[in-house]
Amino acid sequence: MLPVTVSAVEPVTGDLLDRVPEVLSRAVWGQLTWMALSWPAVPELGLGPERKYTGVQASFSIDANHVPVVGNTVYVHVCPGERARARHLARQVGHDIVGPSEHGW
Repeated sequence: MLPVTVSAVEPVTGDLLDRVPEVLSRAVWGQLTWMALSWPAVPELGLGPERKYTGVQASFSIDANHVPVVGNTVYVHVCPGERARARHLARQVGHDIVGPSEHGW
């Protein structure tokens, strides 16, 4: 139901979008990215809703700059300076921020 764009380095026959699970199961590394989301207001933190700097990026065996790494990372994209929003979003799924803020997208 979300807008999805899929690309693969290796040739894939047929409709790639229908074959995403198969392609991902063979992937050594990759990223799934959701953009143009809408973060809700968090009144207790003094934060209104946000629609401009929003996104979630799951990186598997690479970092946000496509450099190979061991492990996986989820990046939450928020307005610059809104570390409290990122922490709030991470806590909604039982986690917290790991590492410093990074400039992204």
